[in-house]
Amino acid sequence: MSIQNLIKTNTTTITATKWVSSLLLFTLLSFSAKAAELEASVSVSPVGDFVAEIKDFSAQAKVNGDSYTADRFNIPWSSLKTGMSLRDKHALKYVNAEQHPNIEVLQSLGKGGKGIAKIKFNGIEKVVRGTYSIQGSNLIANFSIILSEFNVKDVSFKGAGVKDEVKVKMTVPIAGK
Repeated sequence: MSIQNLIKTNTTTITATKWVSSLLLFTLLSFSAKAAELEASVSVSPVGDFVAEIKDFSAQAKVNGDSYTADRFNIPWSSLKTGMSLRDKHALKYVNAEQHPNIEVLQSLGKGGKGIAKIKFNGIEKVVRGTYSIQGSNLIANFSIILSEFNVKDVSFKGAGVKDEVKVKMTVPIAGK
């Protein structure tokens, strides 16, 4: 092989290696970004409580002066985990997940530790209010929802009933942090 062909082959190999390295770095950075997650504390009478989780959905808070906003995002019911597959199945039925596969956060704004958001749950839009804090690169929002306000009623199984108020904790990464 001539020196010119060897140089051409090595240049192509180096260029391909740089491209593959860049692609690998981009992929690693994409997957290392924190996804949002939601935890709902559910009280069941008379048997106790459980936490329902929905993890790894896309949402991001943005800093806007001294306030925080988040663009519209969806929280997929398909990722719901309660720790028991039968309970997952029943929960999805009660929230009409087949007809309404997502909880939609339509608008949100936080300032001074207090927040407000317009959500769509089970096809019904409501405004919820709560508090938030900043922990590292995340905004942690805490609020309650009243299930009956979203037409989720009489949730029970074998004599154990879910209380109407559900406490929600949502962790959302902050852009640029």
